[in-house]
Amino acid sequence: MPSPIKILENIQKIDLEIGVVEAQEKDYERDIETITEGLKALQSEMDAIDAQVNELAEPLREIEERLRKAKERIEKDQVRLNSVKGDRELKALNKEIKTAEKVKRQAEKEAEEFRAKITERKVVREAKEMEAERKSEEVERLTGELDEKKAGWQKTYEEKKAEREALKASLGVDIMSRYENIRSRRGGRAVVPLVKEACHGCYMHVPPQLAIRLSRGDEEIITCPHCHRILYVEEEAEPEAI
Repeated sequence: MPSPIKILENIQKIDLEIGVVEAQEKDYERDIETITEGLKALQSEMDAIDAQVNELAEPLREIEERLRKAKERIEKDQVRLNSVKGDRELKALNKEIKTAEKVKRQAEKEAEEFRAKITERKVVREAKEMEAERKSEEVERLTGELDEKKAGWQKTYEEKKAEREALKASLGVDIMSRYENIRSRRGGRAVVPLVKEACHGCYMHVPPQLAIRLSRGDEEIITCPHCHRILYVEEEAEPEAI
């Protein structure tokens, strides 16, 4: 039967593999959530632009109405010119036409400025709408991929959990409790190798006596005096036959 250290090493490996599966799913969910939040922000920006366009549209309508009336006044006065008889009346009519033309030019200038502002806002909105469409497609793609992968992840998760439970059953409650406690405090890694007399968890050197005890391959559980992770010595690979 494998030693408790070897069993813990295998449990650690399974836990890391399960962690990879869980991390992949969380990565997808996080990416979808991030893009969805971006979509909400874009929609808020587009709503704000729509409100700005509506605010600009009201004074533009008033300017266009002023422009229409000015043009109408000019047309009417120009028709009246044909029937004017006296110089005094002619001078008064020309003055009215000049005043109306001035109003017309001013209204045209103001209308052009407002139309430019509205066009500018619409161009910005169109760009944001295109970006929103791209993000929506990305959310749809990631959601589809997530749904496709979930079944495989669940199968892997269940297989690894069953394998873990089988290994766990061969260990004492105290050893597993100790393992879980270290694992929860050390970022998911409770069992690490000793490499060149240094803990591969905190990379601190251990006392030579401790390294010697580990190299004997005893079943005793030995922890790093610095980070308190469980230590083991990796088995050396046998040389390939020539």
